[in-house]
Amino acid sequence: MKENRTQRTTSLLLAALDLSDDIKSVAEALNISPSYAKKLFRSTKGIPFSRYVKSRKLALARELMIGTRLSVKQVASKAGFHDVSHFVKDYKTAFGETPTQSRLSIRIESANKNL
Repeated sequence: MKENRTQRTTSLLLAALDLSDDIKSVAEALNISPSYAKKLFRSTKGIPFSRYVKSRKLALARELMIGTRLSVKQVASKAGFHDVSHFVKDYKTAFGETPTQSRLSIRIESANKNL
């Protein structure tokens, strides 16, 4: 069965957004409005585009906090957050602990495994 234009556009939109968080440029490339792109995204994924982007940034930040020795400020910057205090608040809401607490709990777990 052939995909209709909306399904093709949605497929292209989702594929492009896996590579970019810039819905405006993706929408422009697909020759649709950013508001329509956001509507398509929400109807397909079930969440607003902004929440999707934030969850991707927070997942990256968690990986960086656990897997590197970067400072909280550096992690926030690399994950795309511009305000460190806002980043810490969002991180704690998402994961139930601050970025520093995440790093410490991983170190404690690692030390306990080595005993």
